[in-house]
Amino acid sequence: MTGTELAAKSEGIGMKRAFCAWFAGLAIGCAPFASSAREGAPDTAGAPAPGAAASAQSAADAAADNMQAAMRRGRDRVSARDFGALCSGTGDDTRALQAAVDSGSSVELPGGTCVVTDAIRVQPGQIVQGNGRGRTIVRVSARFRKSAPGVFYTPAMGPASNNREGPQFRDFKVTFEQPDTSSRAELNVYPPAFYLRNVPRFTMSDMQISQATVGIDMRGDSGGARIDNLEMSAYRVGIDIDGATDSVRISHLHFWPFDITQRQYAIWNAAAQVSIQSGRCDDIHVDNLLQYASQLKFIKTASGTTFGELSNLNLDSFGGLIVQGGSLAIASSIFSVGYRDYQAINMTGGYVRCSACVFAAVTPLARPMVQLSGPGGGYLQISNGHFRTWGDMTAIAASGTGWNTLILSGSQFETDANPRLSHPVVELGPNSQGTIVGNRIIGVGSGSGMFIDVATDENHVIANNVGVGWRFAFPPTSRRMTAFGNANGVDGGVPGNLHGDLTVDGGISHTGREVDKSYTFAMPADGQTVTFAAKSGSLVMAPKGDLRALRIQLPACAAQYDGAVVRYTSSKAVRALSVDASSGAVAGAATSLVPGTGNAYLCHGGNATWYRLY
Repeated sequence: MTGTELAAKSEGIGMKRAFCAWFAGLAIGCAPFASSAREGAPDTAGAPAPGAAASAQSAADAAADNMQAAMRRGRDRVSARDFGALCSGTGDDTRALQAAVDSGSSVELPGGTCVVTDAIRVQPGQIVQGNGRGRTIVRVSARFRKSAPGVFYTPAMGPASNNREGPQFRDFKVTFEQPDTSSRAELNVYPPAFYLRNVPRFTMSDMQISQATVGIDMRGDSGGARIDNLEMSAYRVGIDIDGATDSVRISHLHFWPFDITQRQYAIWNAAAQVSIQSGRCDDIHVDNLLQYASQLKFIKTASGTTFGELSNLNLDSFGGLIVQGGSLAIASSIFSVGYRDYQAINMTGGYVRCSACVFAAVTPLARPMVQLSGPGGGYLQISNGHFRTWGDMTAIAASGTGWNTLILSGSQFETDANPRLSHPVVELGPNSQGTIVGNRIIGVGSGSGMFIDVATDENHVIANNVGVGWRFAFPPTSRRMTAFGNANGVDGGVPGNLHGDLTVDGGISHTGREVDKSYTFAMPADGQTVTFAAKSGSLVMAPKGDLRALRIQLPACAAQYDGAVVRYTSSKAVRALSVDASSGAVAGAATSLVPGTGNAYLCHGGNATWYRLY
């Protein structure tokens, strides 16, 4: 009906009946009107009783008034009330909400509680907006159709590359009816609050989702999505991503036990729920995420893995970053763990770089607070971090069946006062490669413990780490790793800090004097044996203090070594010295040394004897 026809018609039957006729099938209460004098005498056969007619008239008046209001506003925006939504917290508002959305206009959800029992289908590009997440509430009834795709859903729109605009959701809350229980098995299992698979470029802002099973299912190519200022509690997954081929931006996500009862906390505190789970996502950006007792997971799926940036994360009480694959850069974030069986970071693959991050445990943990392990090999780099441990535990460890690389630099470690630890603070286990450089731990005081423990001789660089009173443990023989400049404030440079083969061409100068390259340097301890491996050589010994006992073993003396000379000197006293040879005899062997003295021996091959020269 055209506008001209509508005006003419309204002169004959009244404006309200005209609106009702035009919106037939959408407005409620479009029953025949009680009187129409200018159309002639009505046919009263089968007419309703006077009371019923008055009621129908009243309903029609209300519906027509709503239609008039919609017309005055224009068709670009409609209110769900215009389509019969009461949102009183009782009844069922599903059909009215769907009718409003089917208008194709932007839909305003009124203040109040709108009860739904089935899915609401929203078109691409359409806006659904409330009056604030504390004022407009969509309550999902326990009678909700469980086979529905979601509470709000949009049909698949195709890949992100087609540049189509997805729906927009703003300023309202979706909450699910759940029993007051402490058992996860007794919870109602619902479809997602928002089912947006293969729906690129949707936006969501100033929303709350509570007591959901899944908050947002955006698997498939939902690239280009933007989520901002979202509060959520979901018992399985908050935001599920896998397949996005364009950037996904999530900011100010507060994943918290919203609307959780005291009994339901037993379920939430099991920390089985996941705030964000991401398989393939090409360029994710997560900023200002606060989660409690939950996991943040980056997984490897058939579609691929995630790459992107994360910043200003606060993973509260349960830590919970789990990385199976992908490439992530993390900055300025806090990982706290308050329960024994949880970890701040657990990596079994992928590449993670974390800068200016804080890791804090408030109870002794059963496993390393930060752990890199697994068969596939991973790469974890932490720079300028701060680690706070509690009790006897390991702060960070790398090991596994695949090659796992840990880069740790410029970080501070803090323990309890005077700790007594059986676990190392930093551990490089089998099948790991580490660069541990420039880190510091507070003094051990009257306690004891291991700062850095390196299990095997691999491609490690351990340099310039300081911990007053702490021990360092390195492999007894090392040809692959380099360790130097580490100090514990007691021994000065930690013994054994130079590992691997050292070859000197052209000599070494020390305090202005050149030392010939044939010299060997050693720092023997009490009771050790120093062995000459070559037929000739010079040994300079600089023990940390006077030695009670020391054994020196000269090389074999045989005919072919006739004329060979070996010599040694010690900067400290040796009270009980024994000198023998791996083959042959030693004549006139010295039995002690005073500081700054030494001996020399000449091989007489004819009788296989070393003779002392001085």
